[in-house]
This record gives sequence, C-alpha cells and structure tokens, in this order.
Amino acid sequence: MEMVLDAVSLAAFAAPLLAKGAEAFTKAAGEKLGGKIVDFCQAVVDNRRSNRQAALA
Repeated sequence: MEMVLDAVSLAAFAAPLLAKGAEAFTKAAGEKLGGKIVDFCQAVVDNRRSNRQAALA
C-alpha cells in the first residue's frame, strides 16, 4: 500500500503544528517586549526624578 500525501492532507496535518508554534513565538515575543517597555518606562521615570532633584538642589 502506497501512501500518497496530497496538499490538502499536508495542510491539515501541518496547520495545528504551525498555529501552536506561532502561538508560542508570539507569547515569548510579547513577554520580552513587555519587559523592555517596563524597563524603558522605569528609566524615563528615574531620569525625570533625578532631573527634578538636580533642579531643586
């Protein structure tokens, strides 16, 4: 018995795997980006705070 894999069968097999991989990728990328945004915002707040303190001194 010969196994023939047509495009529809291949797509049906690969779609859930690709979707799961894309989901994992976007989750990891979102977590990293979220961390970078938090770090950036904290740096801006710290910079403004030190500028204000320097102006008052």
